[in-house]
Amino acid sequence: YSPACTDKYVCLDQGGELYKNPKVLELFEEFGYDDIRVTGADASNQNGPVERGHLTVANAIRAMLTGANLDVKFWPYAFHHWIRIDNSLPSRDQNLSPLQIATGKKDNFSGFRTFGCRVWVRPPKRRSAK
Repeated sequence: YSPACTDKYVCLDQGGELYKNPKVLELFEEFGYDDIRVTGADASNQNGPVERGHLTVANAIRAMLTGANLDVKFWPYAFHHWIRIDNSLPSRDQNLSPLQIATGKKDNFSGFRTFGCRVWVRPPKRRSAK
């Protein structure tokens, strides 16, 4: 979101969950997206940059699940892990990560672990009555 940017537009497919949802349309209007362009039905080629991003995320998640030998039920955790990685790394055309641009701070990776690594959960100790 950049308030100084003019001629902002959004491309949506014709699915009812976004294009026909008045709350979504109000949100885009609130942030200055006046032009909402609709792609053709089942025409992902009309929304190439977004579809490419989806493919990149899907491939990363598949690779993490396969590499950790985990079932597809762990997909949400892999998704969260990938998004944290992706938002913490600068892209080809920027020197700062999306996180740094948004918050002004670098991500702290001290608690970051390899996806799918084994962990040991210790049950909490019983507290003694005082």
